[in-house]
Amino acid sequence: MSDIEEFNKFDLSDLASINMGSLRSDSTRKHAVCRYKKGVRKEQRRGPIDVNRIDLHPFVLSKRWENYARYLLFHEYIHALGFSNHGPSFRALDSKWPNSDDRDLGKRFYLYLLKRNGKWIWRCRKCDFYSLRTVRCNGRYLCGKCMSVLIDVPNHLGSKEAQDFGVSLT
Repeated sequence: MSDIEEFNKFDLSDLASINMGSLRSDSTRKHAVCRYKKGVRKEQRRGPIDVNRIDLHPFVLSKRWENYARYLLFHEYIHALGFSNHGPSFRALDSKWPNSDDRDLGKRFYLYLLKRNGKWIWRCRKCDFYSLRTVRCNGRYLCGKCMSVLIDVPNHLGSKEAQDFGVSLT
């Protein structure tokens, strides 16, 4: 961050003192979060002094996802500097990350987590649409393509049984 001109107006030295933590390993949608100290309201946030810790997803700390982990930490440090929303000023700073491909890894990481943690397959009987999910749909959702009710298929099926349902797990 210190090499990026836009961050010269901030005191970045306090960022190193922020405690690091981890999210739950079954989290799929949240990859990192900046947690503020209790009692600090959004409009009162002054910077790293108000941050309790930054939590990263434990799987992002592997060698495979290290570039994405660096970007996530950069992103959360911007929050720690006092930018709690993803508004225009936040986006302007976030766009200064040198490798935009690292930002795009978020979609791949989400799919990786979903495949790893997905306990259910929501499947359409009519058009063979399917989607991995962590919770059951219990007939509450309709297929976006043909509007028929989605059914739950357990994701612990063997490949032969899954093929019988018309679902490819690979």
